[in-house]
Amino acid sequence: MAERKAVVRDEVGLHARPASLFVKKAKEFDSNIRVRHKDSEANAKSILEILKL
Repeated sequence: MAERKAVVRDEVGLHARPASLFVKKAKEFDSNIRVRHKDSEANAKSILEILKL
């Protein structure tokens, strides 16, 4: 199994429109994609989980 990690810094956070585009792109892949912010983690294919971060 391959694993990749990336760090993305965004001072203002991920708002609704960019978050929806991010989730749409994540859903194109047959992969487990996780997003972390501080101590919280979310499924990148779930708009609700992403917005909760």
